[in-house]
Amino acid sequence: MSDGIFEGPKEIENVDMWIKRKLLEMETKEPQAMADLLLEEVIRTQKGGEIEDDMTVLVAQINENQPQWAPIRSFRHFEREDIS
Repeated sequence: MSDGIFEGPKEIENVDMWIKRKLLEMETKEPQAMADLLLEEVIRTQKGGEIEDDMTVLVAQINENQPQWAPIRSFRHFEREDIS
């Protein structure tokens, strides 16, 4: 997110926690819907709905892909006997 999103909510003391809570409360996992909802929430915090700075939100989902043939495996794919 851009600084316009992060610095938008002036009345919120801990913006980090506020954004985290908003993201966790969302009922959708669709990236566009999540971006729209977050942007809408930040705009609602603006006095009179006036936007002072540009606002950009990018939502992406990162999926782990670990093929069986991969020479380097992520920690999650190690068996218990591999670690000991």
